[in-house]
Amino acid sequence: MKNCMVFVLLLTVFGAWSQNNETNMLQPELDTGSIESQLDYIITKSSAYKEFQLIRKTSILKVKEHAVDSLKILRKELKKSKELFDKQENKAKQLELEVTSMKKKVEELSQVKDEVTFLGGACTKSTYNAIMWSIIIILALALLFFVYQFKNNYSVNKRNKDELNKLENELEQSKKKALKKEQELMRKLQDEINKNNP
Repeated sequence: MKNCMVFVLLLTVFGAWSQNNETNMLQPELDTGSIESQLDYIITKSSAYKEFQLIRKTSILKVKEHAVDSLKILRKELKKSKELFDKQENKAKQLELEVTSMKKKVEELSQVKDEVTFLGGACTKSTYNAIMWSIIIILALALLFFVYQFKNNYSVNKRNKDELNKLENELEQSKKKALKKEQELMRKLQDEINKNNP
């Protein structure tokens, strides 16, 4: 019975193999499509014995060859992608360095822009503005002081001039009075002399 079972098993395997061999001699489906579709095709065309699948060696070798070719292509693409990534990373680092350099230049230019040369020295615009406004305020205060002094001196001079004119007028009048008195005295003296000298 055991021999019979082995014989039936061999017959079944041989039958399945021969049927599979006939149907799978030309398998153009294994030359096209994705590896997944090729594996699905092999599974559907293989014969089954209990829980085992019988697959032709040529079919699985062909799928293996396609898988290896696909892996080689993927590896090449991965290598190219890595090289491209490395180039892009280097370029990004270079651009980062350039950005850092540009930031430094911008900072320097903004410092230069904010600096003003004043009396031979560099100072910031805010300091320069503070100095200039201080000078303007001091000059304005000095101008106001001198205007005040001028007005004060002008009024003092005017008062003195008025007093001088008043004194000159008084002096003129005193001179006129003195001259008048002198003339009167001279007349009186002349009259007396004339009286005494007949």
